[in-house]
Amino acid sequence: MESQSLTYTALPRGRYFRLLKIHPGSPNDSLECELLTSELDHAPPYTAVSYVWGAPTETTTLTCSGHVCSITRSLADGLSRIRKDDQVQFAWADAICINQADTIEKGQQVDLMGSIYDAARDVIVWLGPDPTDSAPEAFRCLQVINEKIYTRTDVETFEPTKEEMPADIDTINGQKVTTFSSARRSVLGFVLGERGGKQCVRRLFDLPWFSRVWVLQEVGLATAATAHWGDASIDFSEIATFISNAYFIEDLRHFLGPETSETLMGAPLYALWNVWSTYGKKNSWMHRTPPLRAFADQLAAVCHIDFVLVLEASRYFSATNDLDHVYAFLGHPKARNPATGEPWLKANYSLDLKEQHRLVAASLAQESLNFLVQAHQTHESLRPGFDRPSWVPRWNEKKHPLHAEAFWEAWDASLRKSEREPFRAQVGVVVDQGEKLSVSALLIDSVDELTPTMEPSKFGPIGMDAGQMLEMCWDLARRKPHPYPPGESVLAFAATIRGYYKAQSEHLVEQLAGYAMYANPRFQETYLKPIRGMVEMNTALEARKNFGAAFKAHSSNRRFFNTRETGYWGTGPSVMQPGDVCAVLFGADVPFILRPAGTVREYKVVGECYIYGIVDGDAVRAWRKGEPGFVKEDIVLV
Repeated sequence: MESQSLTYTALPRGRYFRLLKIHPGSPNDSLECELLTSELDHAPPYTAVSYVWGAPTETTTLTCSGHVCSITRSLADGLSRIRKDDQVQFAWADAICINQADTIEKGQQVDLMGSIYDAARDVIVWLGPDPTDSAPEAFRCLQVINEKIYTRTDVETFEPTKEEMPADIDTINGQKVTTFSSARRSVLGFVLGERGGKQCVRRLFDLPWFSRVWVLQEVGLATAATAHWGDASIDFSEIATFISNAYFIEDLRHFLGPETSETLMGAPLYALWNVWSTYGKKNSWMHRTPPLRAFADQLAAVCHIDFVLVLEASRYFSATNDLDHVYAFLGHPKARNPATGEPWLKANYSLDLKEQHRLVAASLAQESLNFLVQAHQTHESLRPGFDRPSWVPRWNEKKHPLHAEAFWEAWDASLRKSEREPFRAQVGVVVDQGEKLSVSALLIDSVDELTPTMEPSKFGPIGMDAGQMLEMCWDLARRKPHPYPPGESVLAFAATIRGYYKAQSEHLVEQLAGYAMYANPRFQETYLKPIRGMVEMNTALEARKNFGAAFKAHSSNRRFFNTRETGYWGTGPSVMQPGDVCAVLFGADVPFILRPAGTVREYKVVGECYIYGIVDGDAVRAWRKGEPGFVKEDIVLV
């Protein structure tokens, strides 16, 4: 907010903040308000605004405490949705309520911002103007589709015509089978197609609000949240539920089309999965919505939710200030060290970005080393002389197209989670050692042979490319002796390429065989049928969807490898190379690929990896038993 005459009075120490008192007015009246200082714990009921600041050149004016001030058009539109024509309203908006010119106050208020949104009566989400009048139809589609999926009325029975029948037939090993019941079909396409809904939904999720990092906290902490787009509005839970449905319902993604589906599976999905589902606020809009509550409960059941999981979303969003890729999450309950209750980091806008990242990494290392999965590397970043330590993630950088998705939440490679054993992790205390991290590790073996990177485009639709990658990995796995028992080798292979959790191991070989019947029938007939036998068609059809999706999600942008001495099988980052070292780091829940840095016991972090059995703690158990080949060493990450 800019004004030639308005000056901010310094806030008292403690949990004090400013509120905006909005005077009554009709839609055509200019905005008039006052700035009031209040203690957060005794503030009157207020509405917090979640909005995109918008272009600084698109401004308008309001009268604040008797002074004419310039604000962005986006903020003015958001405040207009709060104003009533007959009563005073209290609101909070960062651009006005924080003195943006005072970096010290800004840091203090950013530290308090999570509490501000948590304590708000409700949150208004201002998505922006709607020049194409798309909002009513987009919101209708979301509500109708969500309701049909929730009530299981998204599929209907119908009588197919002769012209429709051939489209329902598929072939497996020369046998014709129906890929779905010829008398049932999804109705979601009709909902989206009735009034141009597909295009309207696409315009909704293309809005800038969905790409900004600050909105994650603002909505996630809300007790109630309503989204406004132009003159239309919708409960925010409908938007979040639709994102969830798009993830789980293949038919919905099909009818939305590849571009909209890709958009939804990017920033919106990470917002839901890593942030909104992880707050655990009992009276929130998330908790009150049955499908979303079930989503959050399932996530909590299979994953260890920590600040590393929350920070994983940061790469998918944009921020004007790169420091905000961390600061925007400081209001999350996981933003504090559970042992001490202290924040992992306090907002400080005088920090250099490189130093901020190092401080966050060093702080997180007190609880676990799982933050290392976010240290995405390129060939350039692994070269000698690169100006950032390999163990420090660059949270402001967008996800590179060649980087694999990070997976670490459900495993326990070092038995950190199950046994609560203390571990060693210390940032160098000597001046010239500040960019080195000392840890303890089991160095398992070195990488020997690798496949080329498995590119996402080759996984679907199911065809020769996916089938060839399956056989390519199998051929490499069979080239040398391996440590897996004869009756377990196919299970180990299936688990490795799809990154299984132990709870998901049942029927895994059958799913692999069913998937291979589509993707590579010759491979199935030659290698899997003698072991597994024939697979029922219904199982094959289900495996085509489920195993294929898991194979793609886990192995995209990864390389299958074997190890030099022991013959372990694994999948690792695309930038790995022969001679890299497979290691279990004490304090980390997945194994890592490390690269010798030229000095004895110094290594660069290449990336996380999956090695069957090792991800579940087998190497640590073997070391404790004194089995040969497993030695604990103190190493340094540089």
